[in-house]
Amino acid sequence: MGLVYFGISSLLISLLTIRLLEDRGIGLGQLEEISILVLVSLGIIYNICLIPIHGPDSLLYICRLIFIFPFLISISIVDAATRWVYDIDILGGILVSELIFSLRILENLLDNINNVDKIGPLLYNNIIGLILLFGLSYGLYRVTRGIGMGDVLTFTMVGTMGGLIDSLMVFFMSFISAGLYCVVILINGINTGKRDGLIAFTPFISIGFVVTYEIIKLI
Repeated sequence: MGLVYFGISSLLISLLTIRLLEDRGIGLGQLEEISILVLVSLGIIYNICLIPIHGPDSLLYICRLIFIFPFLISISIVDAATRWVYDIDILGGILVSELIFSLRILENLLDNINNVDKIGPLLYNNIIGLILLFGLSYGLYRVTRGIGMGDVLTFTMVGTMGGLIDSLMVFFMSFISAGLYCVVILINGINTGKRDGLIAFTPFISIGFVVTYEIIKLI
């Protein structure tokens, strides 16, 4: 039965990712669609195998990680291809993340009296992560114009996942990965084809998210 649920989840999340990309004018061939299915499946296996499940709260946390992937993948690919981030995609990611978060809160309320004590920290982490990443990225946008509002909103979406330390880690990892990419470009003299010298930044926000929540937090 577990294998059936895994297969259905992988298929549905892959179809959602493909649909988001197609709605933004990114045509995919059969090989690309299979690649997305494999990527999503590996992501689900990775989370299920490495994150211990102790009760529904942990399960819902894993669901949150998994179901934010389609939006991160589609936003990153569209931004890299068109240099455009659609607000509706980010809104969809925020709604999915907050819906699953609301289920975590509800589960704690209905389970037993001891779990009520967990609600305060959960709410604090959710709110502080969102405000912190929005504030930092929006301030950077206003002062330097080095990132766009699409990047600010993407930071806001991933900020719903964690608290102070996790959000700061995502923020800095995003810029570190982008900096490393730029160094590689400069060293190899790669022509990105961008006359303004700017790069799509949401892929690096996604990298910062994955490094923080899928690697560092599991060490």
